[in-house]
Amino acid sequence: MRKRPIRSDQSPSGAEGGKAQWKSLAVLASAHLITDAYNNFLPPLLPLLIQKMNLSLTLAGSLITIRAIASFFTQPAVGYISDRTGMSLFVLFGPLVTGIFIGLLGIAPSYWFLAICLILAGIGHSALHPQGAAMIGDIGRRRAGFFMSVWMIGGTSGMAVGPLMVTLVVSIFGLGGTVYTIVFAVIITVFLVRVAPAPPLRNGADAYSLRKHLFPKVGSLAVLWFLVVIRSATGMSFLNFLSVLLVQKGLSLLTSGFAVSLFTGGGVLGSFLGGTLSDFVGRKKVMLASFLLSPIILFLFLKSQGAFSLVLLIFGGMCMWGTTPVLIVAAQEIAPESRTLVSSMMMGLGWGAGAILVMVTGLLGDTIGLERALQWILILPLIGVPLIVLGVKDNREYSSSQ
Repeated sequence: MRKRPIRSDQSPSGAEGGKAQWKSLAVLASAHLITDAYNNFLPPLLPLLIQKMNLSLTLAGSLITIRAIASFFTQPAVGYISDRTGMSLFVLFGPLVTGIFIGLLGIAPSYWFLAICLILAGIGHSALHPQGAAMIGDIGRRRAGFFMSVWMIGGTSGMAVGPLMVTLVVSIFGLGGTVYTIVFAVIITVFLVRVAPAPPLRNGADAYSLRKHLFPKVGSLAVLWFLVVIRSATGMSFLNFLSVLLVQKGLSLLTSGFAVSLFTGGGVLGSFLGGTLSDFVGRKKVMLASFLLSPIILFLFLKSQGAFSLVLLIFGGMCMWGTTPVLIVAAQEIAPESRTLVSSMMMGLGWGAGAILVMVTGLLGDTIGLERALQWILILPLIGVPLIVLGVKDNREYSSSQ
């Protein structure tokens, strides 16, 4: 039997209510970790899959594109269905679907089998994220920023652990050993079914309607979505081209990889601090600090050398990714009846569009040089500053106006 739904207007009932919150947070964050770990199995498997199937680099690259499209751009459909029906099946079985089809990659007999597996795994990955974020916002209540930070750290940790996990499995059991990793998906699904809260149920009088619950807030949500896009485009440009830039400057591949890890680690810390701090000072102030400081610090990084540049890189990552949970929670607070759909807009459509814009950075790099291209890309967060000042209301203003 499923537990009674936890509603956003419900107060914790003493120690038992608080304990249920922490259990739900732990299980949902673990599900995020495992699902994102699976989603990052493909890069280290690509060389082996290329060799096994004699794939061209074009076909190999298309597999990454297929996975990204299935993971990002199906999220709004998941969000809409979830908000309209109140079903919790997406978050319960998303990790299982992802784990099964990623686990089959090692025994895939052909390119088309790989493609189908990645499409289905991407849909499973997509299924978890909007509904999982909505549940986190629901159970977090007044500490939504902190809860969302912990949930996002789970996903980021999974992205870091995934390549190590699959590399270890393949080194022991061979490429076909990926099927053994399905066991992690089965285990987390058991915990999700037993512990994860159900979304609030809807009755006939409170039937979900886009016209009623979402359309009046499209303007405010569009501002947040644009902020997600420009933040993602800037952050992903540095994440993907940082190693290339440092190698061009004469650093070793090991050193450049270490720098990428520092940037990512700073982002993990920034996500936690940004989300937690926003519960106390408001979402808007954290957004302003992030969009104003990150381009300044990263510009100084590009102009510096030695150990000091690595310190700047860590702080640049902290400021750049500090709004990851904040923007999602802010969108949920604007449209609480559409938590899942707006989460999918911020994560799926926002991150997906930002990833596509990374190609612009590559084009600029081919034209004017990579370092100058990254300098120009840093203008994007500065464009976000007046948008935040003029177009974003603090979360406490939203709650008081509803």
